Amino acid sequence: MSAVVKARAIFCPNCGATVQLRGFAHTLNATCTRCLSVLDPNTPSVTLLQKVQIEQRIEPKIPMGSRGTFEGVEFESIGFQQRGIEVDGITYSWEEYLLFHPYKGFRYLSEYNGHWNIINPKQSVPLMDPVGRTAMIEGLKFKHFQSAAARTMYVVGEFPWQVRFGDVVHVNDYIAPPKILSSETTTDEVNWSLGEYIDGKEIFKAFKLTTPPPATQGVYANQPNPRAQGSLWTVYGLFFLLATFVSMYSCIAKGERQVFHKSYQFMPASNAEPSFVTEKFDLKGWRSAATDVEIRTDLTNNWIAFAIALINEDTGEAFDFGKDLSYYAGVDEGEGWSEGSMKATVTVPSVPPGRYYLRIEPDRDKQDGDSPEQFSRVINYEIIVRHDIPATPILFIVLFLLLIPPIWASIRKWMFEQKRWSESDYAAASSGGDSDSDSGSDD
Repeated sequence: MSAVVKARAIFCPNCGATVQLRGFAHTLNATCTRCLSVLDPNTPSVTLLQKVQIEQRIEPKIPMGSRGTFEGVEFESIGFQQRGIEVDGITYSWEEYLLFHPYKGFRYLSEYNGHWNIINPKQSVPLMDPVGRTAMIEGLKFKHFQSAAARTMYVVGEFPWQVRFGDVVHVNDYIAPPKILSSETTTDEVNWSLGEYIDGKEIFKAFKLTTPPPATQGVYANQPNPRAQGSLWTVYGLFFLLATFVSMYSCIAKGERQVFHKSYQFMPASNAEPSFVTEKFDLKGWRSAATDVEIRTDLTNNWIAFAIALINEDTGEAFDFGKDLSYYAGVDEGEGWSEGSMKATVTVPSVPPGRYYLRIEPDRDKQDGDSPEQFSRVINYEIIVRHDIPATPILFIVLFLLLIPPIWASIRKWMFEQKRWSESDYAAASSGGDSDSDSGSDD
């Protein structure tokens, strides 16, 4: 049968108040809750180590003796201290809480401006790079964030190390959000701890506190970036791959979607009626789709104009468009030249399925300078109709618009990181302030 571990009490030799010890044999220092004297509870008569006079007492947000459950283990808050550093004559402070379980040991909580971390002491030493800019532990790589000299400004409760008002330790913080790796160096030793950012609401819920946690201010060293929207780029990447596939398929399948192809001749000098209608053809499908009408000619130093209508046989709905073609080429001072084109394509963006025909009217008026031979030259041309053509330009316009959300998210993410690192040792201009918050880890 295992022995029952019980808490014990001592009496403060300075004011006579009862001091409850909850850390058992781990407790090396205790602080009287009434007069704040630092005591050694491990001597028969309880030695007074430090008598403190302080003008203003601090009420911990988590009361001493409160119990909270983390990772399925109930821990008790047995110690509290406030630490701070001074920058440009201004003191920036944060709070630290010592949690204890008789069999699971110690955990720590740190809080600065509403930002909380739950912290574990580490016995292992991280692997450091030669200049101390990175540290590796438990498979994670941390970047150095800042160094600071942290001074103990207020103490209450009990601790498993020697603690005094005015103690100073040198702190180095390394971050890999949401985690923070910290070292505390004194003249005697170096202690490492690994913290993880946690929402204040979770802390207060764990301790069953009815008051709301303090609101967060600023950006904390290892605070997860709420603007990290990597999934938006993933979604965009999928859309881009889809658009690429559709475009490639469009190029491959374009010929298979051909629904009409016919060759004709036009004689500009003829007095015959130039306009005519084509044979009928079917535009199949279940929805409106883009339709291409391609014109190919054998123009050489000549031009021609077309007025074309794509007409639905059943409804009479017509899609009218025109196209001018010209092509000229020659040699000037031994160099060949050309301008214009012998072919063109017109896309009708949304044509319902049905039975259609084309009304085609070619035109080529005689102009000043036209020779009889040139004006009477027969122009050969072909009309090719393809249906259900993906609207590739529209597709890429949509892709461009889809770029806006991930780009905006990336900008916001970058701005958040700028705020984070502006409080570090590597900021472009030192701003003090929040940089002190990130040293909130204990021995």
